[in-house]
Amino acid sequence: MCTKRCTVSHLSLSNTYIPPVPTQWFGVDIGGSLVKCVYYETQDDHTQGTNAEREGVASVKKFIKSNLKYGSSGSRDQRLEMKDMHIQTHKGTLHFIKFATNRMDGFFDMVTKNGLSKFPKVVCATGGGAFKFDKDFKEVRASYNSS
Repeated sequence: MCTKRCTVSHLSLSNTYIPPVPTQWFGVDIGGSLVKCVYYETQDDHTQGTNAEREGVASVKKFIKSNLKYGSSGSRDQRLEMKDMHIQTHKGTLHFIKFATNRMDGFFDMVTKNGLSKFPKVVCATGGGAFKFDKDFKEVRASYNSS
């Protein structure tokens, strides 16, 4: 579980658990019919971390931003994109992706096929599906927090 409670104040998350750099974060709400994901793409300098971490960050960023459609039901909504968002000392863009919950098997296949399972190291999840799919997340090597 996330160690600190998230608070929203003027669209900034002041008490959010922030993993070490390289900085990119995912949040997921897994509902009965729809999965909603948010990806925080920072504008930070990604020169810290190992080569593998920097390459992983670049790979995830490229995959997310080069697609508007993911499989048969997934989509990234550019209209909801929020630029210049500040979270603690970081500045970046929030990207919103949604897909049908009954397509979770395809989601896990896509994550594995595209080498996205190693980065990010933490994914915070909520909703009934956070517990239902806990084992599946662990099988694709994504360390994730359910709350």
